[in-house]
Amino acid sequence: IVGPITGNQLNSLYATKVSQKSNTQSRQEKANAIIATGKKYIGVSYLWGGTSPGTGFDCSGYVQYVFAQNGISLPRVSRDQYSVGASVDFNNLQPGDLVFFSIAGNGKVDHDGIYIGNGQFINSSSSKGVTIYNFGPYWKLVYVGAKRVF
Repeated sequence: IVGPITGNQLNSLYATKVSQKSNTQSRQEKANAIIATGKKYIGVSYLWGGTSPGTGFDCSGYVQYVFAQNGISLPRVSRDQYSVGASVDFNNLQPGDLVFFSIAGNGKVDHDGIYIGNGQFINSSSSKGVTIYNFGPYWKLVYVGAKRVF
């Protein structure tokens, strides 16, 4: 048996925990939806400057399109996409996070994709179009950082 003050504190604590759990589930559901949307376009060809599945995607056009289909607005090019959201440590990547690379090797962002979990990301590459890659040695070498935008 608890008094009214303790009862109110417990109710408040419970409500906070439920709210936190709901936010976590919402993020997971949003990430799952983004990844499912992204996978629908596997095999779509690469097109520099491309922003639609009908004509092809470049890397940032693909990321922007997939997120827009899920109600999240992003800038058009990868370097500008890198300027939004919260930075995420590589060891804390979660599905739905944006991952950024410097293919030119100069440290400047020029490529991006969507982390899908299990050490993999999906992107539109100039050689394979929309495809899934593992974070192997090459990608770790050119990796710049990650952002969480939802």
